[in-house]
Order: sequence, then structure tokens, then C-alpha cells
Amino acid sequence: MQTGRGRGRGRGRYPDVQFVVMQNRALAPQLAAWLDSVAHWRPFTEPVPWGEMHTVRNKAFRWFLDETPRPWLVMMDCDVVVTDRTEPLLTCDDPVACARFARASDGLDAHGDDATVGMIKLSRVAVAKLMSSGDGPWRPGQGHACECPAFHASCIAAGLTPVKTGIAGHRVYAVLYPGGELVMDGAGGVGRPARSPNPPA
Repeated sequence: MQTGRGRGRGRGRYPDVQFVVMQNRALAPQLAAWLDSVAHWRPFTEPVPWGEMHTVRNKAFRWFLDETPRPWLVMMDCDVVVTDRTEPLLTCDDPVACARFARASDGLDAHGDDATVGMIKLSRVAVAKLMSSGDGPWRPGQGHACECPAFHASCIAAGLTPVKTGIAGHRVYAVLYPGGELVMDGAGGVGRPARSPNPPA
């Protein structure tokens, strides 16, 4: 199976890293441009509800172990923003490392001490440990369908302690039609387009 989309093919940056993008919606343009610079990447484009993304993540882990030779995996959401401040994550040698994501409301780390899985780097040994029991370490999220605390618990159970290094962001694109409005949640974080009284034909 090809491990990119015809781009890089081993000639780009981070040749020892397999990048995997959880693409359950459109790939953000700035992330697509950044991925053009790396050697190996592929999307997992299964259109599942957000609450079922854990099944796709487990498939990505299995694919990485079975079909790629690379020693490192970086799994990321399709709306992640990568900057120079993300570099410490990309060069980290810890078995499980994740980027920090700041909340829009106050700039604090979105998940405190827990792993944040919007962008996470794992060694092949760590992925194998996490996949050694059952169907995989990813479980349905609780509350707002966030998988981060459940994945953090899976790491601890496997004897792995995630570290946080580097900073990444999320950039969510919304298309607003005439008559629509953008509603932000109470924390100033997630935006959702309200139903337009005049949707397009």
C-alpha cells in the first residue's frame, strides 16, 4: 500500500516518521500544504461520526505495524496547525509524546496532564505494546466524545507515560451561507454554524 498520496515518496522531511491523518472531514488547506513537505503520509478517510473515531485510530495503528517499516508514527487530526513551535514534538525520542493544545478561552493546556491526541508521536515499540491487548488502545470518548483521557489511561496501563512537548493548534473551517450565524460555545472554543433560515438550494 502506498504510504503517501504521491507526494514526497521518501524524499521529504522526517523520513523515519510515518504521518497518518484522521480525515473524517475535509483536510485543512494549511495542513495539506505542510504535509507536502514530509516524506511519508497517508489519510484514513473513513466518514464515521466523531464518537466512533476510536475505531479508525485502532485501524491506523494496525496498518502502521503491519504495512510500514518506519520506526515512528505521528497521528494527527485533519485540522491541525503545525508551526515552528511543533518541532520539539516531531524530534522527540520519548516512546509516547503529544503536542500541547491551548484552549481558546484562556490559553491553558486543553487537557492538563492527560495526553492530547490531536497530534501524537509514538515509537513502533509503543504502538506494539498498546496493540498487544484486545482490539487496540483507543476507546470511545466520554462526555463530548473526547478520546484523550481514555487513551492516556491505555498508555499508563501499558507501562507508557506520555510526555507533552511542542505546541500545535486546531483550525476549523466553516462555510457560512447568507442568513446563517456562527455560534461559539461557552468556553469560546468550538464553533458551529447555526441552521440557516435560508439554506442554499
